[in-house]
Amino acid sequence: MNIALVIGVSKYSNPNSLPASKNDAETITAILKKTGKYDDILSLYNDENSAQTKTAITNFISLHKENTIDEFFFTTLDMVIF
Repeated sequence: MNIALVIGVSKYSNPNSLPASKNDAETITAILKKTGKYDDILSLYNDENSAQTKTAITNFISLHKENTIDEFFFTTLDMVIF
């Protein structure tokens, strides 16, 4: 089984919001889906707060804890450049 986790946080409580992160996460998720390689993909880019993000990741991992994972793709898309 192949699974993927894509995180693209775009809104923060401070003024350093990163709107491109959401677009990048959506694009990567679309590419991963088109490959047909991944059995399950969790994409977090809809401005979830940290508690929601932690819960979603925990649930995703729990869902697959009994499965044999052949490949786990993980990316986080948030970077601030000054």
